[in-house]
Amino acid sequence: MNTPESIDQIQELILEDRRISAKSVPEQLDISHEGVGSIVHEDLDMQKLYAKWVPKCMNAVPKVNEASLLSNFWNFFGAIQMTSCHNW
Repeated sequence: MNTPESIDQIQELILEDRRISAKSVPEQLDISHEGVGSIVHEDLDMQKLYAKWVPKCMNAVPKVNEASLLSNFWNFFGAIQMTSCHNW
């Protein structure tokens, strides 16, 4: 079931459209839903995140980066606000 051809076909579909639904892949390739799920999760090591298929190793890093970026933004914004208040 997890032939190199089917793995390549699924990977190609996902890379063409990372928002492709988990239902449409089996329909397009005439492969069982369980077979597609097995290939996506085990062979390609991917999962859905924010409605996109991404490699599993990418999950933690963007979350940490987003939190850090947001924290830096608020620190910067707070500093600007405090500086402008002191000038009045």
